[in-house]
Amino acid sequence: MRAKIIGGQQLAGLLIITQHGNGVPQMGILYDLAKRFLTTEPAMLKAVSAAWLGAGSPSGGSRSPSQGQPEAAPRGGVEPLFPATGGDRSAVINLPHGWQVTSVAGGSIFALGNHGEMLGLQAAYQQIIDPRYPQAQQLMNEPTATRGPKVVCALGGDLFQDYVCAFNQVRRNNGKSSGTFNVTSVQPQQGPGQIRPIVALFTLDLNDGMGPRNGSVRLDLMGAPGPTWALGFSMSNIPRKYADAEALTLKAVVASYRRNEGVISSENAAVMDRIRQQGIRNQKQADAINQRREDNKQAFEGHMQSLNQNSNDFDQHMGNIDWQSKITQDYILDRSVVKDTDFDGTATVGNKFADALVKANPNRFEIVQNSDLIRGRDY
Repeated sequence: MRAKIIGGQQLAGLLIITQHGNGVPQMGILYDLAKRFLTTEPAMLKAVSAAWLGAGSPSGGSRSPSQGQPEAAPRGGVEPLFPATGGDRSAVINLPHGWQVTSVAGGSIFALGNHGEMLGLQAAYQQIIDPRYPQAQQLMNEPTATRGPKVVCALGGDLFQDYVCAFNQVRRNNGKSSGTFNVTSVQPQQGPGQIRPIVALFTLDLNDGMGPRNGSVRLDLMGAPGPTWALGFSMSNIPRKYADAEALTLKAVVASYRRNEGVISSENAAVMDRIRQQGIRNQKQADAINQRREDNKQAFEGHMQSLNQNSNDFDQHMGNIDWQSKITQDYILDRSVVKDTDFDGTATVGNKFADALVKANPNRFEIVQNSDLIRGRDY
């Protein structure tokens, strides 16, 4: 929208509506100049959440004696949750009062709780260097190597130990202490490749004074082994002393994750435009990247599986997550599903190649829209 009262400058905004039970809905509108909305939106969203928390009962009556304090959940119950986002706003999650979103990018989201809880969904460690390959020294030391700290871990057959290696190196690169992990269970999952995805439960001490934690993680190898490799993950951990009281809250937080389709669509459009402009010059590079990456679907499903083992309606819920995971992975890996109308077949290929096929023969090839993806055929 364009505001004449502010010199006709472009605005960006966010409309939020929330309702507690059968109470009166509350609405908030955040807006600022478009050029600075991405930096001011998190603070405004935090202020709106704080205002709602202090607004008394949902029906708008008088405030209780504990005026200004967050509503307490029964022991073991679900705390009140409020929408939160940040970064490129490509994902939204509902968080309890006091939690903070630390990163949002490309559909992934990270958050920290006020008791030290940690959450990371639809994320990946990428460009991990395997030192056993001859090219590793060039990747680490040659003038053409990328600047900044690197993650160097040999890819073994134990994805959990590979995750521990990458997790601790990233922490050390950020000036934080390494964690001490003890795995308590590992459940292999269905997936492509020789190294199958896993869901692991573990205990963890970050050696930060918070004491032991309980955690879970879903791990997927993204692509084949090589000089560099990537590991997709969705994880959560919580200090053990709060684990029983906050288990249902953490489950509700994870279940509330959702993608911002408007942002994803805009980012996809921008990516596709850049791909069309680069054209054939980047085809070889795109092919090399796609060869190092594989299907990362069900990353979110695996994490939810560890939290919903006793849910009777889990299968139906996971069908929707499968679809969302397919869309997310195709966005991260710059891929599309292309249909060959002559043979009624589909394939997942790089966006550049997909665009080239459609341009070369639009009567034969077409890009399958997300809403038309078929489970069992396309994902």
